Amino acid sequence: MYKWFDPDTAVLSVNYKDSKNLLCGIDISNWQRVIDLNAVDIDFAILKATGGTGFLDPSFNRFANETLSGGRLLGFYHFARDNGYKGSAKDEANFFYSNVKDYIGKGIPILDWETDLNLGVSWVKEFLDTFYSLSGVKPLIYTSAYVTRQYDWSPISQNGYKLWLAQYASINPVNGHQTEVWVDGKGVGSFGNYVMHQYTSNGRLNGYNGALDLDLFYGTALDWKKLCEKS
Repeated sequence: MYKWFDPDTAVLSVNYKDSKNLLCGIDISNWQRVIDLNAVDIDFAILKATGGTGFLDPSFNRFANETLSGGRLLGFYHFARDNGYKGSAKDEANFFYSNVKDYIGKGIPILDWETDLNLGVSWVKEFLDTFYSLSGVKPLIYTSAYVTRQYDWSPISQNGYKLWLAQYASINPVNGHQTEVWVDGKGVGSFGNYVMHQYTSNGRLNGYNGALDLDLFYGTALDWKKLCEKS
């Protein structure tokens, strides 16, 4: 078993270009449809694929193919309970799988959990378990630090589902990739730690004229690929 770097208990002091244990990337959707992925300096790209039971991001397949052909690491996510397309956990998981199955083994699948939070952990677990049964790959869950502390996520974490954390120091512009990022020190509930951190929604990178979500992955390219594999 490989160990994940725990950013809650460690001080980051690495340089992006020199580090082999820290990857920098972005997450995008059709909102950034004009981006040229070959023009920005990234290790990985995470793409919106689907939402609810009927939304397919128009840029997903193009972005996915550009990411892979450019030699970058791939992730793809499903936006749960997308407005106008809300469905049951099982139906949404089936819809997600049906639209990303060609990329299973090539990228990390992720559930984006940020709306209808009152549905709780049981909805999330049914989605994750359903997708896992279809694909053989355990998705990550993306959510905010606040949400990790409002519910008992042990049914998720104890079943091997890992966390992609969203927590920002501010909404101010962030120029370039950062390797020392702010956390509030209050932890992430029963998850204990996390494998990736989205630390701004207002990042600026050379090669794209607009705001980007910037992310750190705490691991190597091999660690990333292990999360793509069937288990």
